[in-house]
Amino acid sequence: MSVVLYNVAGFIFGSILAILDLIFEWGINWDNSFGLNLLGIPVGLLADWGFYYVLKKRWEKSTVLVKNEIEDIGKPLGD
Repeated sequence: MSVVLYNVAGFIFGSILAILDLIFEWGINWDNSFGLNLLGIPVGLLADWGFYYVLKKRWEKSTVLVKNEIEDIGKPLGD
């Protein structure tokens, strides 16, 4: 899942960078793929960390209360 998210974040960042290059005419050298790959690494890592943080917060909210079932043997179900 994180590999897909890493690549999608890189694709989105590259698309945004290309649109901004067209609008502001920055003159980015698109043939330099090594430099663009180095620029995409932090974006992908931040996307993975953000996804981890969201999942961690969501799972911390939904805690399961463990009930001692041995003491409840023989009791009616409504109690």
